[in-house]
Amino acid sequence: MKNATTHLVRSEQTSNTEAWSIQQIKQLQKSMIHTALEEMRDGRKSLQMKQEARDWILENNEAYPFSFVNCCECNGLNPYRLRWLLNKTLLGGLYD
Repeated sequence: MKNATTHLVRSEQTSNTEAWSIQQIKQLQKSMIHTALEEMRDGRKSLQMKQEARDWILENNEAYPFSFVNCCECNGLNPYRLRWLLNKTLLGGLYD
């Protein structure tokens, strides 16, 4: 019985899955970049939120499709230049 239920659940999950368009993925990536930058800039955000955003921005792992580097490059942004600009504009910098 468990196998039948598992098979049914998997069938329902696959039939409800829609493929994302390249444009939708790019929009999600842009939103992730924007959100991370806002969390770093906004003085009302918690230290933990800022740290998570900072960690994501500084991560160089290109194996993840939604890494900062991949999100930038897929949207025509230079991640290293963006980090440099962010470091210049943040009080205390990005790399402390």
